[in-house]
Amino acid sequence: MMNETLLLFVWLAPLAALVPAIGRGGRWWMPAAALLVPAGTFVDLPWLLLGVRLGVDSVGMMFLAFTAVLWLAAGLHAAMHMQTDPHSARFRLFFLLAMSGNFGLIVGQDLISS
Repeated sequence: MMNETLLLFVWLAPLAALVPAIGRGGRWWMPAAALLVPAGTFVDLPWLLLGVRLGVDSVGMMFLAFTAVLWLAAGLHAAMHMQTDPHSARFRLFFLLAMSGNFGLIVGQDLISS
């Protein structure tokens, strides 16, 4: 159950952080959680859309880890350079939406969730 919760966290945490991130700073450390999901973790969500299956196998874990490191580096870079930008809240909004969509694409195991 813990692995399934962690897998859902990887996908939904950027979406859950949208409101606090727009107001202050952001959660640039969140992609690191993707590195903790063990390979072979799957979760079925029959109530979402037409039934969604999320998971990572060994190949998906490699893509998830690579993507998480890239998003983490991009987030740290953006956090340093967007501190004084008046449009930083808008940037964080779209940054987190893009990160969540990218992670959802990687962990999606069916046509509906991919």
